[in-house]
Amino acid sequence: MKVYVQPKQVIIQGKSWQVLYQLKKYQKHYRTVQEWCEATQSPTKKQ
Repeated sequence: MKVYVQPKQVIIQGKSWQVLYQLKKYQKHYRTVQEWCEATQSPTKKQ
């Protein structure tokens, strides 16, 4: 099971039941893929 979160997309790789489980799990935390991507990006340094 692998989950790749990129700036504009999320790639979930695994068996079909694993992918469905992960989607249901993340659906409880994030409404959109954009929210998910923004939440996992590292914070930028303030200067």
